[in-house]
Amino acid sequence: MASTIELDKTHKTLGGVGESVPRADGREKVRGESVYCGDLQLPRMLYGRALRSRFPHARLLSVDAARARALPGVAAVVTAADIPGNKNFGHSAQPILCYDKVRFMGDVVALVAAESLDIAARALALIDVQYEELPPVFEPKQGMAPEASLVHENVANNVLRHFKLRKGEVDAAWAACDVIVERTYQMPAVEHAYLEVERAVANCNPDGGLTIWASSQYTLLIRNFTAAMLAIAPDKVRVIVTNPGGGFGGKGDQGNECGCRAALLAWAARRPVKLVIDREESISCSTKRHPALIEYKSGATRDGRLQAVAAGGTARVLLGIPRQPDRNIKRLAIGHRQIPERVLEPGEGVALGVGQRHEPALERVEARPRGQRQHGGDASRQHQQGQRPTPVAGRRQRIFQ
Repeated sequence: MASTIELDKTHKTLGGVGESVPRADGREKVRGESVYCGDLQLPRMLYGRALRSRFPHARLLSVDAARARALPGVAAVVTAADIPGNKNFGHSAQPILCYDKVRFMGDVVALVAAESLDIAARALALIDVQYEELPPVFEPKQGMAPEASLVHENVANNVLRHFKLRKGEVDAAWAACDVIVERTYQMPAVEHAYLEVERAVANCNPDGGLTIWASSQYTLLIRNFTAAMLAIAPDKVRVIVTNPGGGFGGKGDQGNECGCRAALLAWAARRPVKLVIDREESISCSTKRHPALIEYKSGATRDGRLQAVAAGGTARVLLGIPRQPDRNIKRLAIGHRQIPERVLEPGEGVALGVGQRHEPALERVEARPRGQRQHGGDASRQHQQGQRPTPVAGRRQRIFQ
């Protein structure tokens, strides 16, 4: 006991610059004593499961849950028709439970709460859903085509936002370039792959509110979504974030949705409910670091000074870099971190693939003599004297790759 007390006192003295600071939760984690959402057990607790869409894009014609509700051991089956308040997550277009269309494989159509996971799984199989399949949208370019199927039919097209940025004298900047490189970069989706999948437990309180335990990263959103969904005051909803078994930004979306849906089941069953998501579901329905297609054009002088950048495709940006001596390549690694122009389906957040490995799909290099510049200087005089500079291939590799 004495050594333990001495160790605790030592920990309290640490924390200065350059000193090792023990993690506040380090001891319980290395001992396996941390309690995660999946470990929570409440008296008379039910187990919830979600029925997810089998199609990437389809109109929802009907949802018949009569047979599932009649199965012994089933306490509640919830569809969009049973939601008393807002049927979407906040002000977004993403439904809590689908009521008109499904927009990706994994969209939730119904929820079941039962005495066991086995009974819940059997109940899901008894829910009869009628779909009308629609043409899917898989790629941004496909989604931006005039003939593309609309993911959301209350808008004119599938472009979430078209963001334009123009800076500097663009035409003059291009004319000042000795080397112009154009490439298309493709970045894949990235799964967060946290060890603990999304889970949530919800229970009704005697005062008419709820308590929600969730493996999430945003307590306020769960509270606001749940209050709007159930048409109750926000102060009736208490949210407790359990120890997260990883998140990396990914549980800022699916973690919130899981908490909100667990609350809906508990509200309908009037009993505590643990909503369970397995690994396959988590990968199919959770948000990812978004794939992107970026068409990038860069121009520089032969001594490595960046003059102009244009980015299009999934992110449309055009920059004309002023000719200032201190603005070199290293300080101008900008231009692509804008709101992406792409199709976003419900279940996706907004995150750019910054820092991922870029795989060039095509390349076009254009070299021009300095004499074609619109500016004077040594280069123009050199060209007038019949001397044509040659782009430096080795330097181009360093500049643009």
